[in-house]
Amino acid sequence: MPFSGKLKAFAQDLAPDHALISSAKETINEISQAIQAHFKGRGVVDRVIPFGSLPKKTSIHNKMDIDVIVYINNQHPPFYDFIEELFELLPCKCQCRSKCDCGKNEFGIKFCFDDFKLDLLPAVNFLPSRPRHRYSKGQSVRVQHQRALDYVKTVPEDKRHYYSTSLSGVSVLFEKERDSFSHSLSRLAKYWSFKVPVDNIRSRSSIMEYMGAYAADRLNGNQDIVEGFRRFLQLFESSDSLKIFWTNFYRKEDVPKRKWTERPLLLDPCNPYNNFLDTKYNASKIAQMESYAQETLTRLNAAEMNYNAGMQVNFADIFDQDHVVLFPDENEVDCECCSMKRVCTWMKIFCLFVCLVVIIFCYNVFGK
Repeated sequence: MPFSGKLKAFAQDLAPDHALISSAKETINEISQAIQAHFKGRGVVDRVIPFGSLPKKTSIHNKMDIDVIVYINNQHPPFYDFIEELFELLPCKCQCRSKCDCGKNEFGIKFCFDDFKLDLLPAVNFLPSRPRHRYSKGQSVRVQHQRALDYVKTVPEDKRHYYSTSLSGVSVLFEKERDSFSHSLSRLAKYWSFKVPVDNIRSRSSIMEYMGAYAADRLNGNQDIVEGFRRFLQLFESSDSLKIFWTNFYRKEDVPKRKWTERPLLLDPCNPYNNFLDTKYNASKIAQMESYAQETLTRLNAAEMNYNAGMQVNFADIFDQDHVVLFPDENEVDCECCSMKRVCTWMKIFCLFVCLVVIIFCYNVFGK
């Protein structure tokens, strides 16, 4: 098997197995039924729909959280009362795989249920109440999106972020229109990102997913996953000038003119008002990942050479970031490795100590 085939198999192995997917779907059904039953007869909840990486088929087995949209009738955000009621209805059952961060904010609630972490987000229902039968499932998602987009255009700019979830349903369609190669590349991108110790990146999973999709697009039909992963990593070399966008679900004219001048730019395929790499939040964090991307690229190239030479390759080692130095001190540019940098630091401390001793000695001898 060629090296690209081995990496492709590694990416496929990152996907959750059928048992985990079935368990996640059962959890979604249970949550949906609980919400529908609680609000039954009140005309509040229209439908409960999963979105995120599970229906997109870009999940990673040990990082598979669940995202659910609750579409609400005749209400507009912020949904403070509805969120409070949901939070009381769905108490956290902390059996999750890692530290619990359950809670609520103005956009929704986070809670644990069985072995999963869930994000449950309310959104405005823009579909007509009746008749619904004339829409297929895909059509209803598109109609919801287009009507939401038309409405958001009338909303003051500082309030538009409240409607992001109302526009998010088509994110699943975006991935469904892509092939399994693109999904595998997005999965590799997300797995790599989870290994990189740069914290507090907003919408981290979505950013990596879309950057992986963009790297797949740049191959122009070539499905060499090694080259695709290289293209993904190379995006970080010029992250400050990125300009990534799609127009599957809106027109260029729908994007505010000032957005086209922003750099870096990763425009949400669902929301023309949302730049995932906004300098206020994520641009500096993405720039910090450049050193890790360079190191991974070096390891990837070395692993391919070793594999082609008949050597065994552990693909997990390519993604290990434990020994990557993020920001080398500009005064230590002559140091060639981490151990030398530690020597330089101790030499500086020693020199400062010697200087201090000399100053004290001179003061005691000559100062008096």
